[in-house]
Amino acid sequence: MSYYVYAYLREDGSPYYIGKGKKDRAYSKTHRIAVPTNKNKIVFLETNLNEIGSLAIERFYIRWYGRKDLGTGILRNMSDGGEGNTNSIRTEEWRRNISKALKGRKITDLTTLTRLSTSKEKYFYTIKSPNGEIINTTNLNTFCKVHGLHQGAMAAVSRGERTHHKGFTCSYRHGKNRK
Repeated sequence: MSYYVYAYLREDGSPYYIGKGKKDRAYSKTHRIAVPTNKNKIVFLETNLNEIGSLAIERFYIRWYGRKDLGTGILRNMSDGGEGNTNSIRTEEWRRNISKALKGRKITDLTTLTRLSTSKEKYFYTIKSPNGEIINTTNLNTFCKVHGLHQGAMAAVSRGERTHHKGFTCSYRHGKNRK
């Protein structure tokens, strides 16, 4: 089944909710958060994902924009994403079952996004896609792998040595603080 990660946007274009779903989940009124009445305020950040990839990217975007309830950002999400049970207590039986299910699986670039989003970020990149979408990331290499871009060319764009790479533009700034 194909999953996606979506955002609900405010009038100013900033997101107020990030979620993952399949089928018509983005439009479902069974959320704790109100679904925008203007369907143009529902945007799909990533599509054609498997469930694990969608969970990783959902967590990444929630961490990037931060949560209002924790005082870390602008989103009204009540969890860190990834099924919303980040702080739950895991039993030994649950751990054994997950370990057994994951044995032999290759770690994907999408899983890497989540791991990198919790690491000590040195650079913050703002990337503009050819269709005008703005993407923020802390790891240019992983972004390039996921989107089929050459990391060296994108780094040259971020340093101002090139104007674009495959229509993508990029800038960066130093530091751990996104403010």
